[in-house]
Amino acid sequence: MTDDRELAGLDPFALLDTEAGRLDAFLSGLSDSGWNRASRCAGWTAIHVAAELATHADDIAVPVTPDERADRTAWRARYSRFALAEAKPQLEIRQAGARTTVTGGPAAAELDDDELIEAVMGRLDETSGFSATLCALLSTMP
Repeated sequence: MTDDRELAGLDPFALLDTEAGRLDAFLSGLSDSGWNRASRCAGWTAIHVAAELATHADDIAVPVTPDERADRTAWRARYSRFALAEAKPQLEIRQAGARTTVTGGPAAAELDDDELIEAVMGRLDETSGFSATLCALLSTMP
């Protein structure tokens, strides 16, 4: 186990509130040109940040209400298709309803929206039913 004495006295909840507030204040104050300004995350816009926040919320099991589930899944699937095309332009990505087919060379996968979101964020594992090769093909994570 890692020695955590270095973190003694830090309040993660206060830190989270502070950083979330800083991010909100900064992003809500950006002009149109500000959204296009270069950052350390080349090519990123606020949609990328929103996807990252949603991914980490899922990682720590932040509840999603039934009322927000469908809209949240829909935007995340749209973003996932965009991110996959952005990161791997050689892939063919086709959407039909709530299913997406991704083809890269001889490999192909048909995924529902939830599987697509998990795949693109590098969250599929051996229990997914997809091979390690397909998981790597579908992931945008290093």
